[in-house]
Amino acid sequence: MGQIEDIMGKADAEGEQRETHGGMRRLQRHGVLVGLVMFGLVGAAASASIMLSHASRSAAQVHAADTALMYTQRMIKAASTVRLGSRGAGAELRESVAGLGSVVASLRTGDGGPLVIAPADVQPTLDALWPMIERAEKNADILQNQEEVLVHVDQALRAISSQSTDLLEGADAAFNQALLSGSQSSEVSACGQLVMLTQRIGKSANELLTQDGISPTAVFFLAKDLNSFSLITESLLNGNPDLRLNGVRDPSLRERLRSLLALYEQTREQGSVVLRQLQGMVAAREAQIIILKDSEPLLDGLEQLAVALAKSGSAGILPNLSMGISMMALLAGTFGFMRLHLHMQEKAESPPVTEHGQPA
Repeated sequence: MGQIEDIMGKADAEGEQRETHGGMRRLQRHGVLVGLVMFGLVGAAASASIMLSHASRSAAQVHAADTALMYTQRMIKAASTVRLGSRGAGAELRESVAGLGSVVASLRTGDGGPLVIAPADVQPTLDALWPMIERAEKNADILQNQEEVLVHVDQALRAISSQSTDLLEGADAAFNQALLSGSQSSEVSACGQLVMLTQRIGKSANELLTQDGISPTAVFFLAKDLNSFSLITESLLNGNPDLRLNGVRDPSLRERLRSLLALYEQTREQGSVVLRQLQGMVAAREAQIIILKDSEPLLDGLEQLAVALAKSGSAGILPNLSMGISMMALLAGTFGFMRLHLHMQEKAESPPVTEHGQPA
């Protein structure tokens, strides 16, 4: 009996030892599974954070390139309108150029704005755009500085064009009066020249500013015809041997000529405004030409920049690889927990056995 009890005692001790060893193995396995799940969760969260941050930064940079395109289009429009004498266009031009420069500078260096510096593979595109932006800033300053000059010139040209109608009516009335009063042929001819000059003055005012710049022909004829109109009118009133005019004697004709000369003085003042500002107009036109010349390659470059920034929006191989490894670890840990749970459930449901290995 004592030997049997010893054998049974040893068997129980071995069973307890095996059960203790199995429990330790289960604890170790449980710890490994917890580590896998935690590694997977932390790694996936970190990788997702990096990828989202990179995507957000890339989206902001693409939006910045689109904003630069919008500023460029506004700059082109404003450069044209400021040269045509539109008040306020100079401020819009300067604002557009400043916005364009700020956006591109931020993408180039990361300074001067909220954007992070653009990737290295798009930096050559930004470097190629920068000289054009610097020229645009310089010439936008020139145009803005000439804004008041251009506004006054536009107003003067409009006034000349409007007054030319009144001049034409007055000159035509003087010509008809010369015919009715039986004036000398030289006087009738001179009145006919006044009619022609009023038409040409209005035409020159309308054609002086063109899309290609200042018309030299229009400037020449405007100055020449204003002088000729004054000379002929005063010669009809006071006489001029060089023009073979003795001075008209008909009171009605003289009155019409005096009224015509008063109208002319208003036109002459506006013409003087235009002719005095030729240098400023030329400077503004040259500045506009440079801006418009650079605008096409600038637009093309910014479109290429937007495409390049969109292509560089991927976070790269490392965050993607980290995400893949983290997801594998998370899946492995989850699958391990499921197997461990099923194993423990099966063991709990299995019937207990007797000391002879038979079910109870």
